[in-house]
Amino acid sequence: MLANPFRYRTCQVTWQNNQARLRSYRKDHITRSLKRGNFYEGEFLDMIAEKYAAKGTFVDIGAFVGNHAIFFAKHCQADHVVAFEPFPETFSLLAHNIKLNSLETKITAVNKAIGDQPSSLTMSVVNRKNRGMNRIDSAGTTHVEVNTLDTELADHPMPISFIKVDTEGFGANVIRGAKHILSEHKPVVAIELEPDMADENDSSNNIEDLMEELGYVAKSCHNATPTWIFEHHSNT
Repeated sequence: MLANPFRYRTCQVTWQNNQARLRSYRKDHITRSLKRGNFYEGEFLDMIAEKYAAKGTFVDIGAFVGNHAIFFAKHCQADHVVAFEPFPETFSLLAHNIKLNSLETKITAVNKAIGDQPSSLTMSVVNRKNRGMNRIDSAGTTHVEVNTLDTELADHPMPISFIKVDTEGFGANVIRGAKHILSEHKPVVAIELEPDMADENDSSNNIEDLMEELGYVAKSCHNATPTWIFEHHSNT
């Protein structure tokens, strides 16, 4: 299935003379960057590599085909990367790309969504030309398993240094299910937040309020869809 040239395309990307290969959906928003030889959201990744590279584990929640996870593994000094991607077809591409770049021992791919409680939910394909927009949706037809980050990483053997969250409006659920990890490890957190999904009148779904309760401060914003970097106040 993943070799289908009409559905998928394998691209070679370069960062500081180091190369990686990524297979993605042929007609996709992210693939346009990959076709040009660049990691998607390259300026954002450059900033992470320059400012937040660290030992320990990087966590990619909403990993899609592995663009960020592979960059973290190759260019951010991470000892390990845990990449969560719930959508089955996209997860197959993620697993393929990990193998394609010989990163099987450095990246652990998990076919689950991350939320605030264990459950089974459904996902929808919102835009077939932007598969990164696939999202949790009660009207969806693709069933996915959901667990909390606290449970998934409860026995993780090394410090959690950095967490990236790109879950199409499910970010507050992710944070509520990761309170122990955030309090214990105090990683840098990058969260994509769609402006129309922020609920300023409901603190339980307001990312900034949730992060403030955990001792985090918003430090900077990046990308076309705002991605906020939060740092724990004890590290600033």
